[in-house]
Amino acid sequence: MQKNVVRSKGFTLIELLVVIAIIAILVALLLPAVQQAREAARRTQCRNNLKQLGIAIHNYHDTYNALPFAETHSDFGGPRRLSGFVGLLPYFEQQNLYNQIQAAVAARTDWGPVPWDGGFAPYNTKLPAILCPSDPDTTEGGSIGKTNYMFSRGDGNWDHNQWSGNGGRGQRGFFTSAGDGNDGNNGRARNFRDVVDGLSNTIAMSERSKGQPGQRYANGGALSLNNGGAMRDNPASVLPKLVGGQLQGDFATWTGTRWPDGAPAFTGCTTQLGPNKGAYVQGGWDGEDGIYEPSSRHTGGVLCLMGDGGVQFISDSIDTGLTNCPGPDSPAARSGACATYTQFGRSPFGVWGALGSIGGQEVVSTNF
Repeated sequence: MQKNVVRSKGFTLIELLVVIAIIAILVALLLPAVQQAREAARRTQCRNNLKQLGIAIHNYHDTYNALPFAETHSDFGGPRRLSGFVGLLPYFEQQNLYNQIQAAVAARTDWGPVPWDGGFAPYNTKLPAILCPSDPDTTEGGSIGKTNYMFSRGDGNWDHNQWSGNGGRGQRGFFTSAGDGNDGNNGRARNFRDVVDGLSNTIAMSERSKGQPGQRYANGGALSLNNGGAMRDNPASVLPKLVGGQLQGDFATWTGTRWPDGAPAFTGCTTQLGPNKGAYVQGGWDGEDGIYEPSSRHTGGVLCLMGDGGVQFISDSIDTGLTNCPGPDSPAARSGACATYTQFGRSPFGVWGALGSIGGQEVVSTNF
């Protein structure tokens, strides 16, 4: 008697495994492309954020014929150590927030509200316009608002904080601090006419990754502490602390964790060692001068806002010249190859340093 054999219409186990393997291969091929597309979109948004800040800076300058201070000082009245973002608030659609801060300043007779006052509600405002979408959020610094964008203090690392102007130092960058009442700066704000190297050849702002709790990564917002004054005369002396992308020894994670704070550790950047080469503080205080190189989560470099409002992507491999020479602000004796770089003269730090200085009279190629 003949039996009828009925074949199953489903997949065999082998066929199912083959289909799963094909899907896994497709996902493996497509996922990097999707991630790259997302990062490209985030980088474009970061670029747009910097362009908007460039417009805000130019509108501020049109109004006051001056640039905002990167850091205020209580010697000239008003609050202590506020960043340039406070003055720029009305120029990127934050007039109401600016009014709240100004009302609080007018009502106080002391230095407050200081930028580390987490109890002052306006300072806790999150401002997407000053955050890079490629950089993850952080809980470091508590409730105070964060930022990724930094005011350029130039190619010097001496007195570019609240003592800007002492001995003529701290005046190399696009932005300066108000200085105290005993220095040579005497609270004079920077103006476009001071940028004699040309607005298109000078970095106004760049980015630094925000500090993350417990992380030592140079492109993750960490700062090396207690480097001493020797780095003023030889910036490269700090580089041995950068091992495998992480900073060894004492460190902090202040970077970008307080947008109202004008101290360069929080909202400043320099151009000495090169992008993603780390941040190095002279001592252990968050208001000190130091080397604060731009950093980012973008592959291969950082975005920089130029003085004319354009945005350039600067590679990690940009020419940094002689990083073992004294900084342009340093009065140290110069010898050998460093002898041709006088105090307050041309930047010894190659194209990178030239882009940071406002009046070094360097010739900068259009190809960075």
